[in-house]
Amino acid sequence: MLVHGAETQTAAQYNLDIIYMVINTSYYSASYSNDRNNLKQLTSLPTHYWTKFAKSLGGDSCIVYHFDKIRSSIKKASKSMITFL
Repeated sequence: MLVHGAETQTAAQYNLDIIYMVINTSYYSASYSNDRNNLKQLTSLPTHYWTKFAKSLGGDSCIVYHFDKIRSSIKKASKSMITFL
């Protein structure tokens, strides 16, 4: 997601009703998966506040911590008339 900030900003600027879904494991997954002996501090990432990021661009957002809440968050996103993260 870090490389797509400009695209998200453009979508919000033009009030496009695009839904972005971020699955954040907070890891450099390729490094972690390829070498299980990596030190955690070399593969883990800090958690970003994606909701604040979306709102700072004029979009809307929500955070889902459990799989059973995904359906309701997608319904909320689909009802939104602006960019949703």
